[in-house]
Amino acid sequence: MKNSMKRILAVAFLVGAGAGVFAQTESDFTVYTDKHGFVTITSYTGNGTNLVIPGVIGGARVDKIGRGVFAGRPGIQSVVLPDSIRDLGEGAFQGCTGLQSVTLPAGLEEIDDRVFMNCTSLKAISLPSRVRKIEKEAFRGCTALQSITFPASLEDIDERAFADCSALKAAVLPEGLREIGRGAFYGCISLSSCGLPGGLRKVERGAFQGCVSLDDPSREAITRRFGSRAIFG
Repeated sequence: MKNSMKRILAVAFLVGAGAGVFAQTESDFTVYTDKHGFVTITSYTGNGTNLVIPGVIGGARVDKIGRGVFAGRPGIQSVVLPDSIRDLGEGAFQGCTGLQSVTLPAGLEEIDDRVFMNCTSLKAISLPSRVRKIEKEAFRGCTALQSITFPASLEDIDERAFADCSALKAAVLPEGLREIGRGAFYGCISLSSCGLPGGLRKVERGAFQGCVSLDDPSREAITRRFGSRAIFG
């Protein structure tokens, strides 16, 4: 099958609920279908606030959200992604300042660079059970983020992944975690506790720099195992 570009226009159904109106959307996607028949969503021209991304478009499985597809849309409040998706492109939801809720695909294995950077209304996130790596700046600047549920599968938190998440109070890191990158939790001024997994092998310079609320046991454990540079840079 030859590579093809398809423009898919569907209909948005508006459903009233109490005082609010919610859009369950399959509207105005531009997609790319590869030679294997898998679909990448490359752009979105709708104006929905509560998005349910379809798992099938034009009879083909939606496999990927392309780079920056929903970036910079302050009106988006919630997103439900289908389990068919295996890849969220760089900056897919970056700067969606109204985004409050995200349901991620069960089979997702990586959170790409800057996917949710500066989503300043996002308060909580639960990562799927297969996620192995959180890439650079994935959640940087999510200033309302208070709670993160990390899966047991997680092995690597890359540099500045949670930098400037100023509302984050605790990080319960899984036992399988192996590396924490440079500045990963930089500027998390509310972070008060962070237990280190026994199998953690590497914590880069400044990983916890600017975490001024970090309690003494957490601070002592970090410096004892990985030196003061992990905190002071």
